[in-house]
Amino acid sequence: HGVPSADDLAGGARRVEVYRCGRCGAQTRFPRYNDPRRLLATRRGRCGEWANAFTLFCRALGFQARYVLDFTDHVWTEVWS
Repeated sequence: HGVPSADDLAGGARRVEVYRCGRCGAQTRFPRYNDPRRLLATRRGRCGEWANAFTLFCRALGFQARYVLDFTDHVWTEVWS
């Protein structure tokens, strides 16, 4: 895990995941934002951030939706129509 920058903290990210490419060694940071506005502004996130935003939008449109987390640390949204 990486250390959150001042900008990350200002945007609500309390932790940062770092991905390192096995082929070239390049690193990509993924600040874990819990604010959908910040996610949509940066357009960078992992499954948890996108599922959180999608669940919010589905519920705002009147759909029954839930946020699901499994034992592999993967998350998604389930929607009933």
